[in-house]
Amino acid sequence: MTFRKTIAALTIGTAVAFGSAATAQNYFGNQMVADMNAKTINLNTVTAESDGFVVIYDFTGDEIGDALGQAPIQAGANANVLVSLDRDPVGNIMAVLFAGEMMDDMGMDISGGVAMLEIDVQN
Repeated sequence: MTFRKTIAALTIGTAVAFGSAATAQNYFGNQMVADMNAKTINLNTVTAESDGFVVIYDFTGDEIGDALGQAPIQAGANANVLVSLDRDPVGNIMAVLFAGEMMDDMGMDISGGVAMLEIDVQN
């Protein structure tokens, strides 16, 4: 049996900037659906000024937790970005857009992110 959970997305402004590197050209769209049974998050639109990647983090109690999955993106508009998760989130999740090359271990440091999106997972 496949269970689909709908997630409501809250875009924090058009883009949330971390440091001076962010511009209005780095942002997430605001309509998303997650198929948690397949352990995949579908980000309908991710727009980036340069090539980069998206990391999905656990985000419970306003605290960034472990990285759950990541996916590369290209400069410009990226439709239907699928991020496979290594495990189910504990609570809500946070998508963070990074410019540049993807690293093996993203840890919990989101300071290099150029945009972020808090995603409220609904049961």
